[in-house]
Amino acid sequence: MDSLLRNNEHKAVSDLTRADLRSVHSVLAPTPRKADWRVQMVSKLWNYAVGKLDWPLGPNPARNWDFYGTQSPFEPWPQWMVDALPNAPENVQTIAVLILGKGERPGASVQSLWSDFDGEWMKVRDEKGVK
Repeated sequence: MDSLLRNNEHKAVSDLTRADLRSVHSVLAPTPRKADWRVQMVSKLWNYAVGKLDWPLGPNPARNWDFYGTQSPFEPWPQWMVDALPNAPENVQTIAVLILGKGERPGASVQSLWSDFDGEWMKVRDEKGVK
């Protein structure tokens, strides 16, 4: 966010074009995650400005963007690691069961509360904020 502000604080948001955004995305291409993140952040900020602040900005220049995509996809735990869990320390077993059982990202599983469990049901969070 600091980088976005530092590089753009003198510019009007309403002047941002899709070509401008494409140029930034291309410049950051050697770091694809950073390039995609920058476009995603502009999109979120644009949507917030239009949807929550009623800024008359027009269409989001990041809409229907072609991202570089996942650079390091999530890999499931290898079977040897799952098989070794019964011999792991108790706190490792507990968190591993939460992560494996809830199917969430590890960070979301770690934040589980007792109130997330109700009989055979449990609440599952999407750490990325999707509800």
